Amino acid sequence: MKKEKGAENADVARQALARAAPRGTEQLEIFTLEEEARTYEIADGRLENIKNHHAFGLAVRILDSGRVGFACRADTRPEAVDMAVTEARDILRHSAPDSARGFFPGPKINSEPPAYDLLSRPAEEKIAMAHRIATAAMHTDVRVKQVRQAAYYESSRRMALVNSLGLELSWGRPAFSLGALVLAENRHDTQMGEEYRSWRNWEGLDPEGVGMQAGYQAAGLLGAESLPTGRRTLLVPPGISASLLEAAWKAWSAESVQRSRSFLDGREGTQIAASGINLIDDGTLKDGLGTAMVDDEGSPMQRTELVKDGKLTGLMHNIETARRARISSTGNGLRLEFKTMPDVHPTNFWLLPGTQEVKDLKNQAEGGLYLAEVMGLHTLDAVTGEFSLGASGWVIEDGTLGRPVRGVTIAGRMEALLRQIDGLGNDPIIYGRFAAPTLLIRDVMVAGT
Repeated sequence: MKKEKGAENADVARQALARAAPRGTEQLEIFTLEEEARTYEIADGRLENIKNHHAFGLAVRILDSGRVGFACRADTRPEAVDMAVTEARDILRHSAPDSARGFFPGPKINSEPPAYDLLSRPAEEKIAMAHRIATAAMHTDVRVKQVRQAAYYESSRRMALVNSLGLELSWGRPAFSLGALVLAENRHDTQMGEEYRSWRNWEGLDPEGVGMQAGYQAAGLLGAESLPTGRRTLLVPPGISASLLEAAWKAWSAESVQRSRSFLDGREGTQIAASGINLIDDGTLKDGLGTAMVDDEGSPMQRTELVKDGKLTGLMHNIETARRARISSTGNGLRLEFKTMPDVHPTNFWLLPGTQEVKDLKNQAEGGLYLAEVMGLHTLDAVTGEFSLGASGWVIEDGTLGRPVRGVTIAGRMEALLRQIDGLGNDPIIYGRFAAPTLLIRDVMVAGT
């Protein structure tokens, strides 16, 4: 019987560890990562692009007396493994010691078999998914004139981890994504609308929702103008709320805090947000995109409470930051690729919803700004919490979305924004590893004309 790929990867890792043969007081770790991905893109109703990606990498990490050496190869031949081990040992000799470094101790031998081959569905079904996005976008409004792109993406990551302490693990993480880029126009204006969402399971995919959201945004912003500068109430929909979390999550990284690179440094146990605000990172959530048996160091994933009722109650840790804090890892030691050592990253980073209907929040935000898009989130400074974002949206008039707005700037500090949240919707939507509901935020500076 042919072995599952995860088992094959674990065999590669075990064989590499056996070849590496720890010397003296050395501890060794072998990590392997296999990635498969496919993309189907539709443009103007035609299949325009098909992309296939497959990669495999192996990483060697060696610890000795607090020193670390690291090397990697996209090659599993014995001579390549030998070269990686030699390189890691050379680097280790020049490394500064740090007693916080460590591996997850064995013995722990486990594997997480895939329920089914996530990438085995017929190509026709995946192309049809992209066509459904485009069809939904075109039917949202007569002013939608073109679907520049409707895309279906799928990926599978399979990991294996072994170390000289007896740890042997193999597991995987699947992901599916849908995206749309839509153009709307009238006689005087042209606007673009965009939507992109990810899921862990095929059954949850919502192509119509993605296409409609992009179409409504493009058509709804036609004729948009600026606003007078002033302080306004903001109504922030789930997609933008989740994007704010994605831009700010590093502030909750224990590594950032321990290096005084976070505006939350020294704030644990204090009020940093409005009462009723609850933030978690949970690697155990059913069907979460970041959910797995373990993180990329072998630490079990768990639910970590970060903010409870507005108070900072926790941080995300990997093994190294946890040992500095004299606690256990929270299961946030992740690698974005095999070429990097484990770093602190979120699993499923969620701002928990409230109980209010969105229509009620709109009634409470009369004259405020309902956001459609923000630009410049990458400039949010996790050290100070400062941000300055370009924005577009609609003025809320009589509880509905009124005249469209563009060319305004929203500026402030993240902690102040968290403290000014005055309403939580009951409508969370998952965007990749981040999720949040609609937020009503009072008294925010909006700079316009």
